[in-house]
Amino acid sequence: MKELNLSYRRLYNMRHTYATNMLYQNFVTPVKLAKLLGHSTPKMIYDVYVNYLNSNLKDFDKNIKIY
Repeated sequence: MKELNLSYRRLYNMRHTYATNMLYQNFVTPVKLAKLLGHSTPKMIYDVYVNYLNSNLKDFDKNIKIY
């Protein structure tokens, strides 16, 4: 992370990065992501990640590819 000039992040934060990117890149549906993250329903995915993406989409740096 130092080589990329990124500050330290807890693994929990990386989970959010993973989830957000998986949705943003259309690699999975919210229902599939809920299963991957161990949620019993996709409600949390819609409440947190989908709403976050919808409200911040204009601010995403589209030049960054994580996967």
